[in-house]
Amino acid sequence: MPLAFCGLPMNFMPYESDADWVITGVPFDMATSGRAGGRHGPAAIRQVSITLPGSTTVSRGTSICASA
Repeated sequence: MPLAFCGLPMNFMPYESDADWVITGVPFDMATSGRAGGRHGPAAIRQVSITLPGSTTVSRGTSICASA
């Protein structure tokens, strides 16, 4: 199964979801010249996000890593 942000399950049917937030990683190498690597950024962020504590909150006080 593909790695998702904070280790949460991926939603393959977003139109059937009542989610208030969406986090999308977009691999993009055209912004760098002379070297590739930007495309690996979203996967690296998803991999590291698993180590975030469950109490991580955004400005609205909502835990972005807590499953519903």
